[in-house]
Amino acid sequence: AECAAPNGLFEHMLASAAQREPSPDFVFLLGDAIAQAHGDDSTGTARALRAREENYAAVTSRIAKAFPSAVTSSHGLGCAVALGNNDVHTIGLNDSLASTVGLNDASRYAWQAAAVAAMCGLSDEQAASFRRGGFYARGAPGGARLAVLNTAPYNAAPQYGTPLNATLHPDPLGQFAWLEAELTHAAARRTPLLILGHMPPVLDFVDRAPIWQEAYAARYWELLGRHSKAVAGQFFGHSHKSQFRVWGGVPAEEQAPLLVMGSVSPIYGNNPGFAVVTLGEGGGGGGGGGDDGGAVVDLR
Repeated sequence: AECAAPNGLFEHMLASAAQREPSPDFVFLLGDAIAQAHGDDSTGTARALRAREENYAAVTSRIAKAFPSAVTSSHGLGCAVALGNNDVHTIGLNDSLASTVGLNDASRYAWQAAAVAAMCGLSDEQAASFRRGGFYARGAPGGARLAVLNTAPYNAAPQYGTPLNATLHPDPLGQFAWLEAELTHAAARRTPLLILGHMPPVLDFVDRAPIWQEAYAARYWELLGRHSKAVAGQFFGHSHKSQFRVWGGVPAEEQAPLLVMGSVSPIYGNNPGFAVVTLGEGGGGGGGGGDDGGAVVDLR
């Protein structure tokens, strides 16, 4: 509805990506597997929510089918899906459903976690972390590791859900503490950590407004500034346009790339597409795409 990639375009993207990288080592889907306007159904919120759940599962399972080598990868990364704002909040639905996305529900992301667990073969621990907080980490012993963020709690725009009070909730869902532990362990093990998420912690390139609340973005960059050598790269979506960003406060030669991937949906005049990224120095690899961003990564 006005912003989704048509099924034909989605299938063409998958076929093109599979032709370009027929056996990727892992696949990233960087959020918004379902369209912003999807599920706007005035006949009943339960029906609308069920339609969202069914479409989220359909999109993720179709991507898994397109890249079987990623799902069964021996690298321990397989595939990973970050939550997008459209995958979490009830945009277009009755406002009463907003209460279903709270900080006190231990299964707040249950249906998203179930779909991603089926797609990517998440472990019980990873699936439990996803259900509880929308974030999880995975990787092979001694190899590269993924930290998959839930960026929804940090949003600064009311259209993506009522912003949290950063003073009352300095670390929503305990995600910053979890990320610091992942960064610390990666530095100690001298293994690369890739950070995946949907909304990037930067200014929007259209209106220069913060995408994250400034207090949350400042905490994130402070964490990465202290652990910059542990980060091999950052991948985000959301903006529909392919971009790269430079960190503040970290010398350029010490920065891992921050890449914002383009979308498959053409709503804002962008070129629908996917990305193939090669990681050097013994990384891993994979493929993917999504309504608001994806990456096919080839590890050589």
